[in-house]
Amino acid sequence: MSWMEELYQVYERHQDRIGYEKTHDAILLPIYHSTANAQVEVTIDAEGNFRSAKTVDKEDAVTIIPVTMDSAARSSGIAPHPLCDKLIYIAGDYQNYIDSKKDLRPYHELYMEQLDQWVQSPYSTPKVFAIYNYLKKACLIRELITEGVFQVDDRGKLLPKEKIQGISQEDVFIRFQVMDNSLEQRTWLDRDLYENYIRFVESSDSEKQLCYVTGEMAYCTEKHPGKIRNTGDKARLISGNDESGFTYRGRFREKGSVSSVGYGVSEKAHDALKWLIARQGWHRDSLTIVCWENHLASLPSLLADTGNFFAAFAGEDEEEQYPNTGEAFARQLNLAMNGYRSRLATDSRIIVMGLDSAVSGKGRLAITLYREIQGSRFLDHLEGWHQDMAWYGFFRGKPAVFAPSPERIAAAVYGTEQGTFLKAKDDIIKATVDRLLPCMIDGRPIPRDMVRQAVAKASRPQAYEQHYNWRETLFIACSLVKKEMIEQKGVCPMSLDRNCTDRSYLYGRLLAVADVAERSGSESGNERQTNAKRYMSAFSARPFSTWKIIEERLQPYLEKLNPGLRTTYEKLINEIFDKFTLENYSIDQSLDGNYLLGYHTQSNAIYQKKEGEEQ
Repeated sequence: MSWMEELYQVYERHQDRIGYEKTHDAILLPIYHSTANAQVEVTIDAEGNFRSAKTVDKEDAVTIIPVTMDSAARSSGIAPHPLCDKLIYIAGDYQNYIDSKKDLRPYHELYMEQLDQWVQSPYSTPKVFAIYNYLKKACLIRELITEGVFQVDDRGKLLPKEKIQGISQEDVFIRFQVMDNSLEQRTWLDRDLYENYIRFVESSDSEKQLCYVTGEMAYCTEKHPGKIRNTGDKARLISGNDESGFTYRGRFREKGSVSSVGYGVSEKAHDALKWLIARQGWHRDSLTIVCWENHLASLPSLLADTGNFFAAFAGEDEEEQYPNTGEAFARQLNLAMNGYRSRLATDSRIIVMGLDSAVSGKGRLAITLYREIQGSRFLDHLEGWHQDMAWYGFFRGKPAVFAPSPERIAAAVYGTEQGTFLKAKDDIIKATVDRLLPCMIDGRPIPRDMVRQAVAKASRPQAYEQHYNWRETLFIACSLVKKEMIEQKGVCPMSLDRNCTDRSYLYGRLLAVADVAERSGSESGNERQTNAKRYMSAFSARPFSTWKIIEERLQPYLEKLNPGLRTTYEKLINEIFDKFTLENYSIDQSLDGNYLLGYHTQSNAIYQKKEGEEQ
């Protein structure tokens, strides 16, 4: 249970952050507490007298509430929360204003009985006592009607179709504010109330058992928290309902034999996980990925483009935010990573955790990925990934060298062109992230089939309505091919390699020259697709025979160029031809992904030369 122990330690180290943080939306909950969205706020005085009521804005609806083991997991049946709850539990006059033949009084009776136990304990507070005294009067709905919060029909019954923040009046959640002499009158923000409820729960004289996480005797639980990935998530990491038939797969007699976890330990571990996910989790479909450092030091975003974490160290210098050469990128990447390294303690560990469920928001939540990695090793692997994957692309609309995110890779390799963007389905993105994460954090080889698919997509520019979508696909394909080349050969230059004699690379260079030359000689400029791009797919499959067609159709465009430029392109083609052996050139076998690197680097070299001459 290393994952649970790790999360338990996160909670223990950061108890000073319990409650709301002004600088962050995520909430580290007190143990034995949860959150609910309140629709109505009732204000009473310290003696338990009604003062006012109002509806709650959606932006302010999230409310920290005490919960019991049963109420935190309730789906059906009667299981009241200890203090703030739905109207059916806290309103003693609920039955009088609802059209129902069913006896609904047990909801309120059990709520009051439970609240009375807290009131009678040494851990009651003036706020709890005031709320108890008020609710004993059984007049809540009547006063909410008088206050204009609730609307009724001509029989005095609550209008079922009348809603508050999208919730029917009879189902609203109520929270309390108590006007006493304390600094914090809002019960959901009162730390003294948190602490007293925690002491009340832990004063239980229930039998203690061995907690498998801490190795100590503790009051243990079989009911573990939900709401892990989001507030509507009902899937649980630990659960057991296999009580009949092939009980616990025939290995155990009872749940406690499988695992025994302290109630407080489970609460702390799950609360820490919820907090981390809310702060820095990545979500797609049912998959959630969260990465953290054991002291919560700042980390580069695991699933982002390189440019997203350059900004933290680049300031306003645009050249540093958008490096446009391999050398500039390497410098900026090293600067950023050294910045993150400087924040790590000597005992720093990075934890990467993946959570998924077969049915989104329901059932069992599985840990699909769990890694504990030394902090410096994690950054070394991540730096290596970004260095190996970096290529020439467009980041936030500007040309730059960077490594694409897994989500961007999924869209280009497995997605489709939808309007102005490349998009992939959520399950495709999820599967791609699952496959690429081990490459990023463990240094595993890039999936070969993914590289081949990217090369095939980039070899069909005619399949794209928008040129920039094909350009994006080419960027992704080159990035993946470069990574594969480094894994196989140890090196892959980003600039044009004029001495390279690789057959695929040379054919790619030829294709680039033909593409640029035809575009230069075309009267329609950039509006029409060149023969080089039109035949690109066939060229990648049968380069020798297809090059003859492209070369033949290139001649009319060369003739339109001024003599100097025509000579430049013809000379360049001849220089590339000189690098071939006769056998390599004349074999009509398909090209590997290296031809895209030759194409892209040669294109860049020509355009950069043009820009230099124009300046």
